[in-house]
Amino acid sequence: MEEIEALHILSHMPKGRQLLSAHKSATEALLDPLAASWEKLNSWKEDLALVKSHGITLIAHNDPRYPKALREASDFPLILYVKGELLPLDHSSIAIIGTEECSLFAKDTTRKIAQELAEKGVTITSTLERGINTAAHLGALLSGRTVSILNSGFAQINSSDTLALTSHITHKGAVVSEFPMNMAQKQIPINRRSRLLHFFSEVLLVTETSTKSPSLKLASSFEKPCFAFSGLANAEFLAIKKAILVQNVQEILSFLYSNNLKSWKDLHPSSSFSLKQD
Repeated sequence: MEEIEALHILSHMPKGRQLLSAHKSATEALLDPLAASWEKLNSWKEDLALVKSHGITLIAHNDPRYPKALREASDFPLILYVKGELLPLDHSSIAIIGTEECSLFAKDTTRKIAQELAEKGVTITSTLERGINTAAHLGALLSGRTVSILNSGFAQINSSDTLALTSHITHKGAVVSEFPMNMAQKQIPINRRSRLLHFFSEVLLVTETSTKSPSLKLASSFEKPCFAFSGLANAEFLAIKKAILVQNVQEILSFLYSNNLKSWKDLHPSSSFSLKQD
């Protein structure tokens, strides 16, 4: 048995992470008497069949493609489900989120911001929700890379529009989930939805949100620097988060470069973008 398959099996066991920590490898952990029931479990067998039929790649927690920041979390997933290609650069992305019921102006603005950032070599991360998030992906796809975080398992993607967007993203980036293939969003605790955005990104950018939007709650709990696009961000969000107001992409890049977040200069050398105002 390959190590990645053994990790997949452990991820379906209640004490899989503890078993792994007590052994040198996942394959060795499955030999532990406490793991004796793994062959009788159907969940991992059904999940693995879906992984193969959907063309999903399983990435282990010790794989270089797995974000280091996520690996350091106390409840890190043993594996990630990925469609497309993850690159080291994706671990230092800019997350863009906002409301589904957005204005046309906000949607167009978000698309342009994402396109300009991606053109500078920055990976854009978001989720597959409609509105601002979809606009961010579409803008990034015009000039560079984007990574989408799923709030469910891959087999739960049902709408034709979402499937089409997912297909486009996998050609110039990746779609990532930490959840088993058939897990529905309603089965996932709210505090675990979209949490991978935090581990893949350096900062968060909110273009337009609303008091009823889930993006407001997500942004308010974000523990990294947060930007709000001037003239679009919800006033309540600004009061809660004390976000940094920006007017253009240049201000975001200058902040990242000057603060050298997570060795930003190494991943994005100065030649990647101009620090001069247009």
